[in-house]
Amino acid sequence: MGKPTCFFIIVGLVCAANGFAANQAPAVTVYSNSYWEPGVVYTIHSTVTDDGLPSSDLVYTWSLVSGDSQNVTIETIPDFPGVIAVTFSQPGEYTFRLTVDDGELQGSDEITLSVTRPLSIDLMSPIGGETLIAGQIFHIQWSTADTDNVYIFFSSDNGATWSGLADYMLVWDTDPDWGDYAWTVPDTPSTQCLIGLTDFWGSVETISAPFEILTSGTGSDTDGDGMPNAWETAHGLDPNNAGDAGADGDRDDLTNLQEFLHSTDPNEWDTDGDGFPDGAEVSAGYDPNDPLDTPPGEPPDRPPVPDDWFGCTPGAPAGGHGSLALLALLGCAAMLRGYSGDTDHNRR
Repeated sequence: MGKPTCFFIIVGLVCAANGFAANQAPAVTVYSNSYWEPGVVYTIHSTVTDDGLPSSDLVYTWSLVSGDSQNVTIETIPDFPGVIAVTFSQPGEYTFRLTVDDGELQGSDEITLSVTRPLSIDLMSPIGGETLIAGQIFHIQWSTADTDNVYIFFSSDNGATWSGLADYMLVWDTDPDWGDYAWTVPDTPSTQCLIGLTDFWGSVETISAPFEILTSGTGSDTDGDGMPNAWETAHGLDPNNAGDAGADGDRDDLTNLQEFLHSTDPNEWDTDGDGFPDGAEVSAGYDPNDPLDTPPGEPPDRPPVPDDWFGCTPGAPAGGHGSLALLALLGCAAMLRGYSGDTDHNRR
């Protein structure tokens, strides 16, 4: 047993003395950008060092270790085997491996990429064309992708000047993220009002189309029912009829006056689309404009459309003469919109 051990020691000493070097595996490092999003072509790079043994010919092999291969397109770069171009169709985590073979030994390295949705902000309300009343509580609502902070700005001169409303941290844990800001409408009468939103870095923004703000002063409520003329007209009510303040056309247990005070839609049984009628949310202390602020339990069934609802017979034209006919038509269409067969409560 002693002689074999001595033999191997002697061989090792002889090899070192003759200057023979042992082959080492290629050293591989893979690197790329830090931000990825679907639909954009990116490149993954590498650095490879090798001792040239047993030859200088190296074989490069790229592979997808984890992630859905159906969502990835990989293209090799001619004359640059250590670089590939990749395109992703869907967000997710993707791990790539580069293996380099020198004919005897292999070296490899991996990189994991987090592919995210493109940064975006979509303004849901206001969208333009609304008529707001000074002092009214109006809900500015938006959805976002891949941003947490949203800055809200207001302009009353079509964007010539802007003032900040809020630096709002999103708290709605949905996909996409939703935000809601209860805004007290300022007393700045104008037909050129805008709401704008940006992310923290100002890299993306969205701006509404112009909307109108009316003063809450005397003369804006002809019939004195507590609802401004412009609001009544916009929702198909009669600004010359004080009696419609106590009506509940959409049967959500809020009168038209209460709908105005709560900034809800008097022609929509469920303004925020969460399945619960506006009146039930208000009476239970929930926000009828916030789809994530809902009472406990299952949403109730939406009531059916009456056969003759304030003269609105489905499929039949509204009657009347002159401006009253127009108001009747507007009111009929608006009220029927609130009963559009939306059985799953998604407002579609």
